[in-house]
Amino acid sequence: MSGPSKRRRAATGMTGMGQALKAASICTLGLVAAIVVFVTLAVDQPQPWSGWAWLEYLAGRLGFILPFAAFAGGVAIWWRGPAAGRTWVAVWAGLAIGLASYASSEIVGPLANYAALADEPDLADVRPFGPSTPAGKLRQLRFVDANPPEQYSLGDAARTPPNYVRFLLHLPVAFVVFSILNCLLGLYARRMMYVLRSATRRNGCLAIGLAGGLGLFAAAFVAGHPNRDWVSVSGVAAAWLPLTIPLLEAMVFGVIILYNEDRLDWLYRKLALLTRGPRGIPCPDIIDVTDDRPGVEVDADVREHVRTCPSCQLDLRVVRAARKAFEPDPETRARLNILNERVLRNIAELRIQRAVVRPADNGVTALLAALAAAAAILTAGGHLQPGATAFELALAAAGVGVAAAWAHRLAGRREHTLALQAART
Repeated sequence: MSGPSKRRRAATGMTGMGQALKAASICTLGLVAAIVVFVTLAVDQPQPWSGWAWLEYLAGRLGFILPFAAFAGGVAIWWRGPAAGRTWVAVWAGLAIGLASYASSEIVGPLANYAALADEPDLADVRPFGPSTPAGKLRQLRFVDANPPEQYSLGDAARTPPNYVRFLLHLPVAFVVFSILNCLLGLYARRMMYVLRSATRRNGCLAIGLAGGLGLFAAAFVAGHPNRDWVSVSGVAAAWLPLTIPLLEAMVFGVIILYNEDRLDWLYRKLALLTRGPRGIPCPDIIDVTDDRPGVEVDADVREHVRTCPSCQLDLRVVRAARKAFEPDPETRARLNILNERVLRNIAELRIQRAVVRPADNGVTALLAALAAAAAILTAGGHLQPGATAFELALAAAGVGVAAAWAHRLAGRREHTLALQAART
C-alpha cells in the first residue's frame, strides 16, 4: 500500500474513531445528567455531599454507563471510512471506551471515595486495605486467602469470601471486553438495518442497544448477587459468564446479515478466492464488463474469464437484474450503463423519501429513550430511596425521551436537507 493511501486510511480511521467516541460521550453524558438531576432533586440525602463525594458518584456512574453507550459509538462508525476498516475502528473505539470506563470506576471513583473518608476516625476499620482500586482488592484477596476466617461475611472486608473479591476484580475487566463487543454490535446492527428507512433504522438500533444492555445487566446482576454461596461459586466464572449475552447477539446478527443483504457479496468473495478463472486472471469490475455502449470494448480474455468464473456469473446476474429494474426498455437498457443519470435520479428520490421522520417515529424514539433513562436511573442512580417517587422517576425519564425525540427530528431534517441538495446536483 502506498504512502498516500496509508495516510488516507489512517485519517479515515481517526475520523471514525472520533465519531464513535463523540456518540458514546453524548449518550453517556445525557444519561448521567438525568441521573444527577434525579438524585439531586428527588432523593433525600442525610447531609450535603462534599466535592470528593460528588466526584466519586459521577466517576462511578460514568464508568457504569460507558460500556453500554459503546453501542452508540458502533452505530456512528457505519458511514465512516472504507468497509474493510470499520471493524478495526470499532474494536479500537470500544477498547478506548472500555479503558475510560475502567479508569473512571476502578481508579478515580475509589480514590475519591477514600479522600472523602479521610477525616473519618475509623478509616482504618472501614478501609483496612486502602482505596478499593485493583491494587487494594489484590491486597484484600491475598489477606483473606492467607487468613481464612471461621465465617465469611460480605460486610467485613477482612472476612469477604475470596471468590467474591475475585468477582469484583474480574467484572470491570469483563466490562472492558463488553465495550468492544458492544461497539461491534452497534456497527453490525446498523449494517443489518441498512435497507430500512432512516427513522426506522435509528429506532431499531436504539431498541437493540437497549435490549442488549438490559440483558447483560440482568445477567451480571444474577451472576454477582450477594446472596449467592460465594464460598463455592467461582468468582471468575461469575464475572465472565454474562458476556455470553453479547456473544449470542453477535451470532444472531451475523446469521441475519449473512442470510439477508450480504449473503451474495460474501459468497462472491469466497468464490473469487477459490476461483481465478483461466490464466489466473483476477475478477474484473463486472459493471465495466457489461457496458455494451458503442465504442466500449472488453478484452477477450476478460470475457472468457467472466464466462467461466462462478463469482462473475453471480455478479453478472445481479447487474442484469438491477438494469432491468431501473430501465425496463431493452433497447434503452442496451445503450446505458447501470450508473446513468436516470438511476442516480431514482436513488436521490429514494433517499429523500427514506429521510422523512414521521410523528410516530418521534414517539417511538421518545419511548425508547425514556425506558433507557429509567433503566439507568434505577440501576445506577440510587434507586427509589426515601423522598423519591415513581412520578419523579417518570418525569426524569420523560425529559430524556423528549430530548431524544428532538435530536431525532433534527437528524432527520439534516438528512432530508442533504438528500434534497444531492438531488438538485
